[in-house]
Amino acid sequence: MEKHATRAKLIPAARVALGVVALALAVFAGVRIWRRLDESYPLVQFERSREAQEIVSLNLYAARERFGSLLPQGDAQLALREVLLRDVLERSLPIRRTFQDGRYEAVLTRARLDLRNGIALITLYGSARTLGPNESPVEAVLELQTHIDIMEFRPRAGTLRGGLAVTGAHVIRAGHGLARTFLNPAARFFGGLRIEDWNRERFSLEIPIRLEEEITFPHLSGDVSLPERHIPLAMQISAFTVLQNRLVLSLALEPDSASGAFPGAQAAEWNPLTPVNRARMERQARRLYRSGRGAAMRDTLLAKTLDLASRDPLWRGLLASDRDVVVVVPRPALQTLCNRIARTYLQGARLDIDPHLREHLDESIRVKLLGGKVGAGRIKGDLEVRHLAGRLRVTGDPAIRLLPPNGLEISGPVQVVGGRGTVALDMEWDPSLLASIVCRGFSYRDTLTGEVLPFAHTLRTTIRFVAADTSVAGRPLVQRDRLAVPADFTDSSFVKLRAALVEQDQILRCGIVMDPDTVLAKVRKLVRTKIAFRLPARLFKPFSLPISLSKEYETGEVRIAASVRQPEVVMEPDFLRFGFRAELAVRAAPR
Repeated sequence: MEKHATRAKLIPAARVALGVVALALAVFAGVRIWRRLDESYPLVQFERSREAQEIVSLNLYAARERFGSLLPQGDAQLALREVLLRDVLERSLPIRRTFQDGRYEAVLTRARLDLRNGIALITLYGSARTLGPNESPVEAVLELQTHIDIMEFRPRAGTLRGGLAVTGAHVIRAGHGLARTFLNPAARFFGGLRIEDWNRERFSLEIPIRLEEEITFPHLSGDVSLPERHIPLAMQISAFTVLQNRLVLSLALEPDSASGAFPGAQAAEWNPLTPVNRARMERQARRLYRSGRGAAMRDTLLAKTLDLASRDPLWRGLLASDRDVVVVVPRPALQTLCNRIARTYLQGARLDIDPHLREHLDESIRVKLLGGKVGAGRIKGDLEVRHLAGRLRVTGDPAIRLLPPNGLEISGPVQVVGGRGTVALDMEWDPSLLASIVCRGFSYRDTLTGEVLPFAHTLRTTIRFVAADTSVAGRPLVQRDRLAVPADFTDSSFVKLRAALVEQDQILRCGIVMDPDTVLAKVRKLVRTKIAFRLPARLFKPFSLPISLSKEYETGEVRIAASVRQPEVVMEPDFLRFGFRAELAVRAAPR
């Protein structure tokens, strides 16, 4: 009886103890789950995370005051308006993502874009389900908060891609009733995913903007011959700015191999934060919001940023256009581009022309006779340049001048070297009446070779920029200066001509009244000073600027065709601006 009594007393105590333990475990699990959800998933955290990211980005923008401008002033600027990004985003749906070797699938079918000051925010909505043998008909509704945290240029594809970072994920509906929620395997799985699980394979947004890594100048033949030339123009994104409903990429030309500069150095200056530092700054910003000081800090940083933007000529140039895609190329970038064209394209250009030059020769010859000078006769005839060849060499960087509304003038020093020409000489000696007593007239006809002596010239070219299809083309026109070409006979031609004159230098011919060297000097002077020709107007062929709209590209399950409307080209005193509106149409991607 005593044992049964003792056992009866212990059973309630054990039950109480087990209940306490179970309650403690439930509380502990609840706290753990609550903390985890509070850190990553509840909707209240979406807004807190967005606000923290805004503060971090605006803080970075305001800190650019040390550079004196919001944007790098030597770089080209590419601005995408919110309406284009929204169109690209909507036409890129649906987005699919699978987990655990295809057992679970998320299909995102709706998106909302919000270009806040400092952050390009994208909220994705869709459904989640299980696949395979254990497939369940019950789906869960998802909401993801993402933002464009990086823009990258893909050289092989030639287009831009925006990387989306997931900063919040939430299962917003999983059926009806508590039991339905717990019995929903998709809800259980996706509710347990962490942010790093979503970011392990990044979402991306394909931007239909092409960035060519070179400018191609087509083969040129005729008076000036040039092989096809490729001007290297590798670009890197030096800064990333989201402000006033625009996403702006600053594009820096990577230095060529001869400059010795380190690629990417400028990007590190304008984007100094590492992922670790950014995460630290976001935590600090969230603490500011929890303490009630976040909104004031954001407004202060935004005011500083907008003030800096208002003083930035490149930013003002971007805002002056209402096109979906706007590109501003400042004077320093244009100068770099012209320098590379001069060094690469014109170097070694071959001149091969028939200048159709014909000069009349009529020179008086006077000799000393009986203590004075008397006219001995005249050298008459024609000198015709039938062919002229040589090579152009650039001797320095060109100077540029921006000519509104759409022109650019380039003035560069060039030198003609290694030239030769074919000279037809038809010459006769017409002695005076007095000289004819002792000197008979004679004639000389021959085709001789002349050498073009090296000479310098300033080559001036005006480029007019016009809209062409999906890009902007430059149409160059060379100023047709008349070039005086100093030349001389080759050694062999000189010896040949002098021998013919020396043959007449005899007493029974013209030796008394004609000096061969005097006649030679006059003929050579004529060759040195009278040969001239005009530069050909088409020394350059039209070329396209390296930023354009991609005509067609694939993204996800669709193919998108793009076309240009209302292009504009404007040359301001300090930059070239061009832009266009883009129309996108979805086509079925080939299977």
